[in-house]
Amino acid sequence: NTDTSLYCNTPTYTWNISCTNTNCSGSNCNNGYAYINGTNQNSKNPIIKFTQAGIYDITLTVNNGCGNNTSAPQQITVKDKPTATYTVDNPVCANTSVCPSTPNVTNCYGTTALTYSWTTTMGSFPTSSSASPGCVIAANSGNQTVALAVTNECGTTTVTKTIVVNPLPNPIISGNNNICNSQSAIYSTPSVANNTYNWSVTGGSITSGSGTNSITINWNTAGNQTITLTQYSNANCSKTVTYIVNVNPKPVINNITTPICSGQLFTVNPANGTNGTVPAGTTYSWSAPSVTGGLTGGTSGSNT
Repeated sequence: NTDTSLYCNTPTYTWNISCTNTNCSGSNCNNGYAYINGTNQNSKNPIIKFTQAGIYDITLTVNNGCGNNTSAPQQITVKDKPTATYTVDNPVCANTSVCPSTPNVTNCYGTTALTYSWTTTMGSFPTSSSASPGCVIAANSGNQTVALAVTNECGTTTVTKTIVVNPLPNPIISGNNNICNSQSAIYSTPSVANNTYNWSVTGGSITSGSGTNSITINWNTAGNQTITLTQYSNANCSKTVTYIVNVNPKPVINNITTPICSGQLFTVNPANGTNGTVPAGTTYSWSAPSVTGGLTGGTSGSNT
């Protein structure tokens, strides 16, 4: 019998690929493969290139006209380099701490332990080879970078962030630092556009200029007193400085009485604390009272 209709046809092949991904952040593997080198879904021996990580289930259905048969699924796990995300403050002020967050890392079906390497243009992190690197001081202003490299057996993923480090203001207080009590003086720092100024003082009161770069202080308490200035830049970065002013007390001598007889000598020697306030370096000018018989002695400029 030569009737070929009694025979089955040449087999045809249909490959079916499905994928799930639960271990590689952001990867949709439904279209994560391609047939290459001229092969396709119906090739007997296709060549498949996987482009995204995931777990792929592959089945083959063969049909020869007499029926079809589908194979049991064959599972392939496709690994990839890890993925990583982290946060870090930006912008920051100079001389402040920069502390990246602990990263959110997925190993993308990798089986080896992840390794970490943190680097920065601001110096070195104290624990640069761990997931949490610690903090580094942003000593220099300008654009700086923080980079995290995470590695598994498939390779390394590097995530780099640029951080703007704003400079600090540079307040410099100038003014009379050796002054008498009850006197007033002007104290200032160089003016910078769009900066603000916060002054405070001990032993005196600010009589004008609060909130500006130049203030007037009336001193009302003797001793070493302190002016404190905090200057804020337009990026809200601040620096605080202090300035010591020696406020000298005014001499105040209380009345001193000494009963004596005519012809006798007496001495007046004002003592600080005993006879009032007599600061070191006080000079004197005496005026003798008018008495019967006259009064002799006493040296102008001395304390006796």
